[in-house]
Amino acid sequence: MGSAVRPWHADCVMLAGCGIDVVEIERFRAELARDPGLRRTLFTEREIVDCERRTRPGRAFATCFAAKEAFLKAAGTGAPDTAIWREIELVWPDDDEPRLVLQGVAAAAARARAGRRTRVSLARTARLAVAIVTLET
Repeated sequence: MGSAVRPWHADCVMLAGCGIDVVEIERFRAELARDPGLRRTLFTEREIVDCERRTRPGRAFATCFAAKEAFLKAAGTGAPDTAIWREIELVWPDDDEPRLVLQGVAAAAARARAGRRTRVSLARTARLAVAIVTLET
């Protein structure tokens, strides 16, 4: 007999939402240069500091924005108002996997889809930043 058999659903994770976004790095970098206030509209202070310390800040900002857009698609929120951008924060440690920290309306949107956990996958090429976000129950 040995070990007890756990029900099949004990480790079952269901997908509550999935979103993907692709951002052209150079175009996004140029937009940030054209409108310096855009950084404060779209990113938290921690994201700004983190992106600016990287070797390629424009690429980092584009990747961070792609993660936010992918989350909005996964949560099914539609077009956001400007306040929600700073309620979605990408925490991107050098030695660990990236994760999203949600607050306010963004957190409520995830809960409304029964999303209890987010997962983020990021990829970059010379031209593109890609993010996939899943909401899991």
